[in-house]
Amino acid sequence: MGTISMQLSDFTANLHYEDLPPEVVERVRLHSLDIIGVCLLGARMDFAKILRAVATFSGGAPESTLIGSGGLKLPAPLATLYNGGLAHGNEFDDTYAPGRWHGSAPTVPPTLAIAETLHVEGKAFITALTAALEVGCRLTRAAPGILNQGFHSTCTAGIFAATLAVGKLMGLGSEQMANAMGICGSFTSGTVEFLSDPEPWSKRIQVGYAGHGAIVAARAASNGFKGPHTILEGRYGYFRSHAGEGNYDLSKVIEKLGSDWQVLYLYPKRYPCDHIAQGYIDCAITISKTEGIAPDNIERVECIVHPLVVPVMFEPQEIRYRPTNGWSARWSMPFNMAVALVDHALTVDSYTDDRANDPNTRALMAKITYIKEPNLAFPVDYPAWVRLHTKDGRILEWKVLKVAGSAENPMLAEEYEKKFINNACRSIDAVKAARIINLMQSLLSLNDMAELAALYG
Repeated sequence: MGTISMQLSDFTANLHYEDLPPEVVERVRLHSLDIIGVCLLGARMDFAKILRAVATFSGGAPESTLIGSGGLKLPAPLATLYNGGLAHGNEFDDTYAPGRWHGSAPTVPPTLAIAETLHVEGKAFITALTAALEVGCRLTRAAPGILNQGFHSTCTAGIFAATLAVGKLMGLGSEQMANAMGICGSFTSGTVEFLSDPEPWSKRIQVGYAGHGAIVAARAASNGFKGPHTILEGRYGYFRSHAGEGNYDLSKVIEKLGSDWQVLYLYPKRYPCDHIAQGYIDCAITISKTEGIAPDNIERVECIVHPLVVPVMFEPQEIRYRPTNGWSARWSMPFNMAVALVDHALTVDSYTDDRANDPNTRALMAKITYIKEPNLAFPVDYPAWVRLHTKDGRILEWKVLKVAGSAENPMLAEEYEKKFINNACRSIDAVKAARIINLMQSLLSLNDMAELAALYG
């Protein structure tokens, strides 16, 4: 049957829109809308100004639109560097729990860029993006522990996935696509050292760089450049070099490919922070709202967590309990819980430098503790379990075993659209945002993806 990259290339090259179940098409459509909104949210932030200056420095052919830029266009790889940074710029992009992977951020921007450049139809865009998301889910499911080796799977697996989407839109055959995967394997970079830094902006740019590399790899392969077809399972291939011997299961990549759609387990975020915190925030809001708990009546709050959660959301303590800025606060479980308990909500406006340094917020953060529970189904699921102790002796407890947006606890299309409006209107007016929603609702009859780009530009 050939190497794994050949099998994935065959799957992608031979995938037709008619092969996709309606529920898969709808999920991919909604995730596309979601990530465009997240990009529009990020387009007016300080980091975006810097990233735009980097992307526009050398100029180039006006191929693809920079989202929220007033219609500015750049070569597709540079537009993707920028848009991919926006997509991962607020920790508001979707997640695939079994692989601990953000799916849309590394894949949607390059797919949009090439779809616009080549003027492809909506169905072709959906088909290519579905292949990318499905493969990305499977690559990360095969080695969810890659993060423990220091690699950011959103980038390292994301570039393989994005390369397939770009290659399909470009009309690459299986052989060329496998070459493209071999080429992009040389670009698989991205570290999780951002978890140790008080203001880790690199997390944004490395996701954009993955999409940038995907376009470079696909274009190289289309011109006859070759890459190793054993890039995934080879003796120096991706899984051995990034996950380490014994830390992956190759059967998880190909098993039931094309019938067991893992993309259905990709879920959107309700809150703009690390995916681990999502369910815990729901617990905090539910307890505080339904029980009417005043902050000064809280003795302590116990987050029952899987041990793998601790080094992400509670450590290093000097950063997680004393974040100095709003960006760093997104990975602080104490901050997220404290704000949710007081405000009964958590939005992008919660993450300000002032709030991160607020004495009252920090006082409540000091009461947020954790208890390790290795039997929690993490990272296969992202369950949450909170126990709140009040000063008057009550113990209040809440669990969310299936995070909002997951296949078992789905978000309705209306919630996706409401989230999109709230995010998009940071950069564009409400009329244009509504037009994007309408166009995305009829995406399957859209003849030219450049029409969508003209609205989100």
